[in-house]
Amino acid sequence: MATAKEGSLHLFILDTSNWSSKRDQHDEKSRLETQTTAMRLISCALLPEKVGVISMGGYTSRVAIDLPSTSEWRHPNGPGGSGDLAEYVPTRDASASSVRLPDPNRITRALELCLEMASAHRKASTASWAWARVVLFLCSPPAGMAVVRPKLDRIATRLKTLSVDLELVMHPNAYSEKYLSFDAWPTYDPATDASDARCGDGDMLLLQNVFGERCFRHGICMEDFVSTCCSYFEPYLGLDGPLAVYENWRKCYGPSHPFAIDSNVFWQGHDEETRHGETVLHCADGKPVGLESCLVRGLP
Repeated sequence: MATAKEGSLHLFILDTSNWSSKRDQHDEKSRLETQTTAMRLISCALLPEKVGVISMGGYTSRVAIDLPSTSEWRHPNGPGGSGDLAEYVPTRDASASSVRLPDPNRITRALELCLEMASAHRKASTASWAWARVVLFLCSPPAGMAVVRPKLDRIATRLKTLSVDLELVMHPNAYSEKYLSFDAWPTYDPATDASDARCGDGDMLLLQNVFGERCFRHGICMEDFVSTCCSYFEPYLGLDGPLAVYENWRKCYGPSHPFAIDSNVFWQGHDEETRHGETVLHCADGKPVGLESCLVRGLP
């Protein structure tokens, strides 16, 4: 089992609003399904000591801690138990959170819960340096953010005080229409969301001003949450490379939860990988082939 990074806590906010039920992701998966897969992928790639999960519906009353921060998120620490991230299932029904425009207070409430968990983690940790990372998935528009600007400013200050990094991973539907017109945008057709309300450019600018450009990567998000993480591997999944992450998945989630990401998605941009100065191009039978073929046929 790969060693977890002592003192680290990763908290994931999953968007479980009615926008998350749309099946417009790879292999016709729902947006909530790919959020969950991306969460597992980030966790096994970066190996935090503890993981926690918050579900965030369309309004404040539908924000809740689904999985309190736990070190038993990996197999075999808690196989089949509530602490096993592989067994995680969102507790909130997306269809029960139907609103035309989500309440902006849901975002501040979810972040406040993260702050509470990060503070408790810092006090309890025996590591020389305790830190946390919050990954906020958004597939619904963050509209009306000006209403909660004072709260956001306080949250941003508190995040910095507690050494908490914030990362936004957004679906195109979460952006204003102007941001969809960027030349660097992938092949997403905004007409697929024409019936949905959108946030405004002011909402985008406010988020960027409060939390900084690092957590607001409007130029790189893809249509699929998992594709975003895999396409921009280092910012989201670290420096170890695809093969190491693939191996970590198997170690963290066990044989009952096989690698759940299509090879064309996971290996995009990685034709080969170098480890200790040698290119890794071999499968279980020892025959030299491409890494993508290795994944399809199954690595040992």
